[in-house]
This record gives sequence, C-alpha cells and structure tokens, in this order.
Amino acid sequence: MGEERIELEKLNIVLFQSLAVLFSAYIVSLFKDAEYTSQTIAILYLLHFVSFYISNIAYRFYSRGYLDELFQVLKYNVFFAVGITFTSFMLDGVFSISRRGMIYFFLFNTFSVYIMDLLLKRYRKSVSPRRKSSRKIFLITATSRMEKVFDILHSPSLYHGELIGVTVIDDTDFTHSGVRVV
Repeated sequence: MGEERIELEKLNIVLFQSLAVLFSAYIVSLFKDAEYTSQTIAILYLLHFVSFYISNIAYRFYSRGYLDELFQVLKYNVFFAVGITFTSFMLDGVFSISRRGMIYFFLFNTFSVYIMDLLLKRYRKSVSPRRKSSRKIFLITATSRMEKVFDILHSPSLYHGELIGVTVIDDTDFTHSGVRVV
C-alpha cells in the first residue's frame, strides 16, 4: 500500500511539472530566435518524463525546504539539458534547438518548475488535510516506540492525515506541542 501511494504521488508531481514544462516551452516559442516548433515542444514534453525519473526529483519532495527545492530543480534541469542535447544530436534535423533557445528554456523551465513545486507543496499543506477523505489519526503507543512512530507519521510521502490525539500507555504525564494528549 505504501509503495502504491508513493508511485501515485510521483505521478501526480510529474504531471503537474509537465504543465510547467509546456508553459516554458510555449513562452520560449514566442521568441523569434528560439525557433521552437510544435514537434520540438512535443519532444521536450516527452524528455521531461525521462529527466524526472533520472534526476529522482520526487525523492523527499514534500519535506524539502526552499533552497533544497531549488537545488533539486536545478539538478533536474541539468539532466533535462543533457537529454535535450543528446536527443538533438541523435535526431539531427528532426529535433534541434538553438543555443539561445536552450538557454531561454533552461531559465524559464527552472523558474516555472520551481514555482509549480512550491504550489503543489502549499496545496498539500493547506487544502489537502481539509478534504473529507483526509484521515484523523489517534495514536496509542508506548514511550519506547514514540520517536519512531512520530517519525513515520511526519513522513509526508507515506501518510496523509492529521494527528489529533495521543495516548501513551506507560506515561500518564506525556505532553507534546500541538497534539492533544488523552
């Protein structure tokens, strides 16, 4: 069950990022010296999926901070640029991007994917827990297992839900900030 959820989250992320890639490619195609065609945009769209999985940008997606997110997006775009260069070499004449078009795309894509990632995280943090399908978690545990259980519950890619209460079997004086102790 956990692996299926992780793969579903990856699919969700890659599809939303693909919208950012299409937006970047469209914006760059408006520049005269970029020389983008609809075929070029279609190949870029496909290369996005390859770069996404090669760069492993979805790893710890929801737990990264702003700077780490920017680093991951830059790493992803470097893989994307290498993929574009390789594909342009292999499909000579069918798919080619000018150096200027490549630079424009790299800059716009970095910005748009970064913004899309931040929007996804904000949505997940603010809107997703308030849906009817979100889970309320009441935790019953022992002191010896407390830290491990909290780490698992705070792992953003595995569990969706809100911790609403805790009962510690062997410690009646347990307190935790933000959690009601019963």
